[in-house]
Amino acid sequence: SKDDLIKLSKSDAIGGHGHSHIPLASQQPAIIQSEIHNNLQRLKERTGKSVRSFSYPFGGKIAVNISLASYFARTDVVFALTMWRGENDLQNSF
Repeated sequence: SKDDLIKLSKSDAIGGHGHSHIPLASQQPAIIQSEIHNNLQRLKERTGKSVRSFSYPFGGKIAVNISLASYFARTDVVFALTMWRGENDLQNSF
């Protein structure tokens, strides 16, 4: 319910996941921007609070690449999650 969303958002327990649940790394820049922006905007409209986290749909190499980080530069997102298991090591991840 809307009340549940608001309650969860107060403890930063709501995160973005893309508007259409598509693998972002395989999309054109305009689609990536739209997917992230629309998802974060809708969540903010419903909760009254900016979203600070994001989980990439599908979470693997078709969904994530290093260039995606730049799409969050003008948002309040401070971390994003993948489904890769192991150490966070940007040099060996991409």
